[in-house]
Amino acid sequence: MNNWNTHLHKHHIHCGWVARLLLSIAACSGAPGAWAQQDTWLEVDTRQQQVIVRDANDEIVARFDNISIGRGGVSDLHWRGDNTTPRGDYKVTAIFNNSRYGIFIALNYPTLQHADQALDKGKFKPRDRASIAQAQLAGKPPPISTPLGGNIGIHGLGHSSLLVHQQTNWTRG
Repeated sequence: MNNWNTHLHKHHIHCGWVARLLLSIAACSGAPGAWAQQDTWLEVDTRQQQVIVRDANDEIVARFDNISIGRGGVSDLHWRGDNTTPRGDYKVTAIFNNSRYGIFIALNYPTLQHADQALDKGKFKPRDRASIAQAQLAGKPPPISTPLGGNIGIHGLGHSSLLVHQQTNWTRG
């Protein structure tokens, strides 16, 4: 995914089959507050382990195969350290072009819906839900300090070994 660049300014990410993630992305272009006119959809199919980039007319623009989704597979709730990839609806909170992974498209996980699920399971404190709700209302990235973790995103390999990526489903979630 290192082929991506800032030409993809406004994105919608749509993920496929049972492990479908619908990721609605609205990312700023170069200047703060500037929005692109083009809609781009990323269909992330965790079963087929591929990302398909689609334009506003649903035409395929690019395809990336052999993506990693996490050693723990896909789950409804990602817990800090469980190496899973969470399903859900997300928005982009930031795009970093020079992260240790190359490009890193940060997503707003956990969402308030995830916090509610965790609270219903009795594995989450009301103050954790409140901190996620507060961030969401303020338009800020969710906190990463709750049991649901955070720092979830779509990214490249950076300087990591392609061989390692080809031999194992390498990512922490």
